[in-house]
Amino acid sequence: MSNYPEYLQEVLHPITANVSPYFLKNENWFNSLTWKGQVKVNSEELFSISYSGKLDTDGFIYTDTDEPLIIKATLPLTNKSIILFDERIHGFNSFINKSSRNNISLLKNYTEKHSYKLYIYGNTSTDFEDEFTVLENHLIQIDNTTYTLDYLQLNAFDFLGIIAVHDDREIKLCEIELV
Repeated sequence: MSNYPEYLQEVLHPITANVSPYFLKNENWFNSLTWKGQVKVNSEELFSISYSGKLDTDGFIYTDTDEPLIIKATLPLTNKSIILFDERIHGFNSFINKSSRNNISLLKNYTEKHSYKLYIYGNTSTDFEDEFTVLENHLIQIDNTTYTLDYLQLNAFDFLGIIAVHDDREIKLCEIELV
């Protein structure tokens, strides 16, 4: 088992704070994150980005009451896509509240011109043993489904962020608390 959420295990690769001025400036916080990595497929590390939600003028993507927040990375040469985050199925809220927001317009292109290196990070601060029913062997029950504590700590994350880098310009695409 890797130290990444199940849906990202194939594409996330370990990183240190040195990959980003933001991470270096906040190194203690960076080191305390539950998981963090660079998105790569084989040796390819540059992606175009599409999203559902709202786009702020500074490049920040955020949730919208009408559409779920979705961020997708696509390899420009092969068109292989990876969903980096879909609030309906990833993170803490997806374990607790089954989303009924299915009205997704076509995903919008973040930009037509650039490909980005992508860094994604998450944290889990929920005390699952305190908040939910604990069965024998430290299994946790949520809505009649049983999970291991390790599985929940990686997959029911309550904080997520994504940084995109193009030509040494760093953009915080998303940073969201999921509780």
